[in-house]
Amino acid sequence: MVGKRHDINTEYGITPWNAGRLEVGVLLGILANIIPTIFYMLIHIYYDQHLLNRIRNELEASCVQTDADGRTRNISVATLKEKCHLLHATFKEVLRHHALGSSVRYVREDTLLDGRYLLRKGMVVQMPMAVLHRDRGAWGEDASTFRPDRFLQHSLDHTGKKWEAGFGVRVSAFWRWYFIVSGETCGKARDHGSRCHDGAQV
Repeated sequence: MVGKRHDINTEYGITPWNAGRLEVGVLLGILANIIPTIFYMLIHIYYDQHLLNRIRNELEASCVQTDADGRTRNISVATLKEKCHLLHATFKEVLRHHALGSSVRYVREDTLLDGRYLLRKGMVVQMPMAVLHRDRGAWGEDASTFRPDRFLQHSLDHTGKKWEAGFGVRVSAFWRWYFIVSGETCGKARDHGSRCHDGAQV
């Protein structure tokens, strides 16, 4: 990625000084978003033996390929999102629980909400994700419970309810990284003697 970014910056005549400034933005995305997301995702998965086993079985069935030597195992990143639905649902639930940012919008015209709240043109509205993600009206009575299966319920409409890393044209470009790294870790960590919170070997 670093090499490609350098090539593109050079191709479009971006000076080294400005290229460095652009890289700071990438670092913010990696350090503030990717690392904490991967950390919390692995914590939730390894805390729950049943969830860990289900995700591993899903990976084994659809994404893990074993080489002829019987020892080398490869994970097909291209098929993670399309075939590992539980892993993807767990990823979404992690973001729902731990995203703490706020979405900010500029009011372009007078708007009355719920017949009671008047937003004047020119105002700035902040919408905390933590509040939206704990709304029982949107997520049900178990809104505060970590339950990845809620995202496997295809009839459940979450449109506009989950803004974990931006939304619309502002969705974070890094979200695929969180998902890929977490899937690879779950698929490969079984050989390192890890244990769940209850002491079960994983």
